[in-house]
Amino acid sequence: MFHPLSINIMNAIVRFKKVLMSRNFKVDRARVHASHNGGIRPRKSQVSNLLLTLSLAILLQGFFVDAFAFEGESPALKEKWQIGVDAIMQPAIEAKRLVGAVVGIITPEGMAVYGYGATKLNGKDVPDGDTVFYIASITKTVTSLVLAQMAENKDLKLTDPVAKFLPQGVTVPHYKGREITLLDLSTHHSGLPLMPSNFDLSNPVKSFKAYDTKMLYDFLSDHKLKYMPGTRYEYSNLGAGLLGHVLSLKSGKTYEDLVTDLVLKPLKMHDTGQSRNKIKNTLVTGYDWDLQKRVPWPDKVILEGAGALYSTAHDMLRYLGANMGFIDSPLGKAMQITHVPKKKAQAKSIGLGWFISDHQGQTLVWHNGDTPSCSSWAGFIKSKNTGVVVLANTSTLFNGIIDDAGLNVVSLLLGRSYKPFIFPEEVKIKSGLLKEYSGEYRSQDAKKTVQIKPQAGGLWVVFSKNESIRFYAASETSFFSKLNLTNLVFKRDNLGTVSRLIFNTYDGDEAEYRRAR
Repeated sequence: MFHPLSINIMNAIVRFKKVLMSRNFKVDRARVHASHNGGIRPRKSQVSNLLLTLSLAILLQGFFVDAFAFEGESPALKEKWQIGVDAIMQPAIEAKRLVGAVVGIITPEGMAVYGYGATKLNGKDVPDGDTVFYIASITKTVTSLVLAQMAENKDLKLTDPVAKFLPQGVTVPHYKGREITLLDLSTHHSGLPLMPSNFDLSNPVKSFKAYDTKMLYDFLSDHKLKYMPGTRYEYSNLGAGLLGHVLSLKSGKTYEDLVTDLVLKPLKMHDTGQSRNKIKNTLVTGYDWDLQKRVPWPDKVILEGAGALYSTAHDMLRYLGANMGFIDSPLGKAMQITHVPKKKAQAKSIGLGWFISDHQGQTLVWHNGDTPSCSSWAGFIKSKNTGVVVLANTSTLFNGIIDDAGLNVVSLLLGRSYKPFIFPEEVKIKSGLLKEYSGEYRSQDAKKTVQIKPQAGGLWVVFSKNESIRFYAASETSFFSKLNLTNLVFKRDNLGTVSRLIFNTYDGDEAEYRRAR
């Protein structure tokens, strides 16, 4: 792929060669020789101009490859897409589904970043291209890039078994002799679960702080695989975290130092890293789906390869630009390897770390990320030289707002249609009416039960001891959830008594529950 400036350089070289071979230039050369013997002085203008053109073009090429759309945003590009990106993002901010977010786009025309909301709830600072967000599981693409680069450096092979890199005495589960490989970890085909069973999911922040190497090794030694590695897709934070761990052991460096040396420094991603105490720019405050402030993940965790990195829109656009070939780097070949589909992953494919799927007839390479305090999405279409990153300081794990926003912006840049967000508005209703809805409801097959509890102008729907979701009033009979965009509607019988409720999910499914008491 050639950038327009590269073509200018090639044209300058061709012109220079033509002049060298031309009759007029041969005459000039003769005059040069004659001048040494006291003859006429040579004409320099033609050669000098071409040399100057060529030199400037080469210098500019070196500058442009590095600075193209990265050292400064393009006002023209930003203005071109401002209305469209605003139409996608503003509804989520106005409906209080997000506290703050940034959208970054990169095309052959340059780079632009759009900021929305605030870096913290009720704050005045709008996030921008230098604001630091937690990118969560997009970290997995960086971990897999390190894997690909180490394979290119002949430090290891993708097919190497994981056990090869772990200390003696640590047992890695296998299935009928088939061992888990590095490739299996990168493609989520290891057979390992989402998280280890000795990890307390009820308090993940505390658990990440407490989870250490011994606990990881104990889990691996005791775990039994249910199927053969390499045969089935099962998304695994554990697997990606284990991959980062073994790459760290192989290199003799910490995960942070390994990523910094192999990826961040070569790509000049100076505002990306793992340690918050090294962050110079504004770090956003994180919130859950209900806009409640959440404690950020700890810096140092044993499963850091699964999602420990912070970054900015500017750095992430540099990362996407390098993946698309806009920036020459030592990682170019390794990056291309990560984009090649290796396995099926449900309705999509997966390369090394990256998901690959069809989006409106184009091949989209992408990954998302989410924790209880943030969400992220990054993707690109190489055939269209188009990349998008969306970062938010609000969790959208279950409602998919940031994923949809990323896809919508991609569609916008492709000139395709997209489905804009439509959020119901919260209204106030009388507490007496809320009390009428209180009680227990059972599914039609009587296998599921939910409790409805009124609270502060809304309702809590309790599904189990550890699972409850807050619903907000959209009208006197209908309520909505910010968590997963589910709606519920209460129905009355012929006597006017509340007798049932109906859940309508974002995906269009419907479930009816009848009042038990």
